[in-house]
Amino acid sequence: MRRSRTTTVMAKLLRKRTTRALALLALTLAILGPSGVAWARSYWIEDFQATLEVQEDGSLMVTETIRFRFEGSYNGVYRDIPVDYRDNLSLKYRLRISIESVADLDGVNLRYETSTDRGRLRIKAWVPGAQDAARTVVLRYKVDRALRYFPEHTELYWNVTGAEWPVRIDSASARIILPPGMTEPPKVTAFTGSFGARGTDWTSDLMGDDQVLVRATRPLNFQEGLTVVVGWPVGLVPEPTAMSNLGYLLSDNWPFLIPFAVLGLMLVSWRRWGKDPSVDRSIMPIYTAPEDLSPAELGTLIDERVDQRDIVATVIDLAVRGYLRIEEETEDGWIWDTVTTRFRKLREADDSFRPHEREVFEGLFEEGDELVELDDLKNRFSKRLGAIQSDLYSGLSDRGYFAGRPDRVRAGWIILSIIVLGVGLAAAIASENVAGIVAAILSGIIVFIFAWVMPARTRKGREKWIEIKGFEEFLGRTEGQRLREMQVDLSTFETLLPFALVLGVAEQWAKAFEGLLSEPPNWYVGGNPALYSTVALTSRMSSMSTSLETAMTASPRSSSSGSSGFSGGGGFSGGGFGGGGGGAF
Repeated sequence: MRRSRTTTVMAKLLRKRTTRALALLALTLAILGPSGVAWARSYWIEDFQATLEVQEDGSLMVTETIRFRFEGSYNGVYRDIPVDYRDNLSLKYRLRISIESVADLDGVNLRYETSTDRGRLRIKAWVPGAQDAARTVVLRYKVDRALRYFPEHTELYWNVTGAEWPVRIDSASARIILPPGMTEPPKVTAFTGSFGARGTDWTSDLMGDDQVLVRATRPLNFQEGLTVVVGWPVGLVPEPTAMSNLGYLLSDNWPFLIPFAVLGLMLVSWRRWGKDPSVDRSIMPIYTAPEDLSPAELGTLIDERVDQRDIVATVIDLAVRGYLRIEEETEDGWIWDTVTTRFRKLREADDSFRPHEREVFEGLFEEGDELVELDDLKNRFSKRLGAIQSDLYSGLSDRGYFAGRPDRVRAGWIILSIIVLGVGLAAAIASENVAGIVAAILSGIIVFIFAWVMPARTRKGREKWIEIKGFEEFLGRTEGQRLREMQVDLSTFETLLPFALVLGVAEQWAKAFEGLLSEPPNWYVGGNPALYSTVALTSRMSSMSTSLETAMTASPRSSSSGSSGFSGGGGFSGGGFGGGGGGAF
């Protein structure tokens, strides 16, 4: 009796544990669902037949009849077809594919959807009865831009099956139908194997003058495919026009349009911020220098930048005003003469000096200097250039001639051009987009070029600019006879000479006074006084200006411790258009 009780207890305990185990197994299967037994499913392609019909307009009609063998339960299949390629210049070349139909072998349309991702078109079709059975899916689609045009032939280079299927393909074939009018048999070749292979496991048959049948002679294994190349004489299919190709190029490589947009934006920006306001006033000759402007300020206002000749003209202007004298000594040489130029200080700077004039004067004569040779300015005057430029820009802006300091406006736009270039290049390189790289470079260049014309004068500055142009007209076109008739004071020559230098009309101004002046001015010593002429003096000032510009800018050295599928080696399995792969779900 004791043993019977023990047996009963053990039986109850065993039943309880068995119940718990079954419950745990049921829970596990519920969690895993169908995927828990997914290892039992498999599929492969029993037959892949493609019909490639070349249309008279150059498009390609593709019909793929694919028979799948399913073991286990599936919902359907999908087909991936590449649409984005790269041409010989690494620019994007996109096929245009339009789906005509997705049906079964009996012509009954199947539910399908399409999507494009990473340059591939995916056609996803739901297949009824895809469970332990063979089912056929017929895809029909039209392709534009699938042909390739060469001087000696037109070519269809098409990856029939694709080399990305994760299953085997028992048999594969392609029927190529050419437009009527063939006068000679087409050229045919094909390739089998994985991507890049040049396998010869294929055969072809001509079926009349305009049809070719190509078959793989062995099953295609995992990620192997069949590629065909068919060529025919030029003229059977019309080539795309140049305008059509340009449209495709811009459509496929849309970043090429960015520089045009940038150009438009910069034109709008220039009209908004960089263009001088219009002034209802014409240019008329003016016989005196504009009031309240030194030669350097006049030169800066006329072209919106501080040039070296503006600074040199300031030196000559200070000499004309009696603050220094320019002395030149010529030493005869065997081949050429050597000219030594010196600057002698005659007076100290006073309250009449403008900030930029004081910087120039102190740059010539540092503390204690009374006589300075031109060569002494090398490696020391250059440190003054920044302050001189800043004084000129600030002075004209503060007095209302510029809407903003030209150097800062220009620098801001230059910085923007660098940002455009840098960000554009970074994005394009990251995406390996050649069109984007070109667009970034061109866009940066466009902004950089516009940077130099973005500084703008105010209405007051524009009116003064018109005065300066009238003054330039007088300096550059006046003749000696006209000066005599006007009874111009002969001292006017040297007074206005610095202005003529910054305006680039010093030679014409000097010729107008030729023969009217016989003695050199007291601010210049050099040459033979008996041979003095205004033209000779101006020539010497121009030569000195060149040497002075070089000396002023010299700085101390820093210390430092698509080929054809027929061409040799050109074709391979997986090459050409088409291809891709697919799968089941």
